[in-house]
Amino acid sequence: MQADELTVQVVRSLEGVVELKGDFARLQAVTGNTLPFELFEWQLTWCRHFRRQDPAVVDEPMFYVAREREGNCVAIVPLIRTRRRVGMLKIVSLGLLGADPAITEIRTGAVSAVATRLLAREDASKLAIIGSGVQARSHLAAIACVRKLKRARVASRSLENARKFADEMQTKHAFPIEPVATAEEAIRGADVIVTATTSHEPVLNREWISPGAHINAVGTYSFAAREVDTATMVAAKLFVDRRESALNEAGDYLIAAREGAIGPEHIRAEIGELLIGSASGRTTRDQITLFKSLGLAIEDLASADYLYQKARQSNSGTWVDF
Repeated sequence: MQADELTVQVVRSLEGVVELKGDFARLQAVTGNTLPFELFEWQLTWCRHFRRQDPAVVDEPMFYVAREREGNCVAIVPLIRTRRRVGMLKIVSLGLLGADPAITEIRTGAVSAVATRLLAREDASKLAIIGSGVQARSHLAAIACVRKLKRARVASRSLENARKFADEMQTKHAFPIEPVATAEEAIRGADVIVTATTSHEPVLNREWISPGAHINAVGTYSFAAREVDTATMVAAKLFVDRRESALNEAGDYLIAAREGAIGPEHIRAEIGELLIGSASGRTTRDQITLFKSLGLAIEDLASADYLYQKARQSNSGTWVDF
């Protein structure tokens, strides 16, 4: 497809976003990627939340919609701008829908692997994964790069999904991958735990978690949903990718905070602070550590730039002038 065969529509209102529902659904059907519709629902929830909480806040959803001459939508680029104070502009989310989701899939697993390398015990060898989607796959592969795994257990909404996941991934890894019927079966005895679900209710229970375990909570990205129960949030030493994001968007943190169980001081550090040595991570063998991942646009940009530079070096891809 040539660039001159596309037209670009700019949508700047909440009402206009609602009218894009059919386009999001079509992209989901064509690509097999559920992210477009999930993010569509999240964008609406986000905007309505802040309008309800503070009428003075102006939340401006902006979408660039690329269409073929026939009118079919081929890509949607969302950008939400939040004006918290006069003259202040914050980019809340930036992403590309309708494209291959591999960049986000791989970089999310890679960031959790970095957190695991920094926070999990050196001898951690037993992995539990709750969820059996694309993030479960990328996390299994990534964590296997930073710890010598002896086994992995996976639990999903159905045992059949867990079995399919195990059968598929077993061909790629030497250690045994065991499907189990419940999250409890997967988590008990695990050294590293990954929650990669779309659940709105906790899939973790503090009683199931062994001393010294490390948790990567990556599935939810809404202030109204959580995978981690309050007792675990209280017990764990909490690390995040960015404080501001966690304090405003992470349901795992926000719900526990609304219950009065924790406050902002419960966040020990950002992962970046651990990397540069300005903050400490695990300090005792029996500590439970938890990394709450929401994802940062800069991670996608860095990944995309890396792929772009590799493509230039190998003279791959097709150049399109805009």
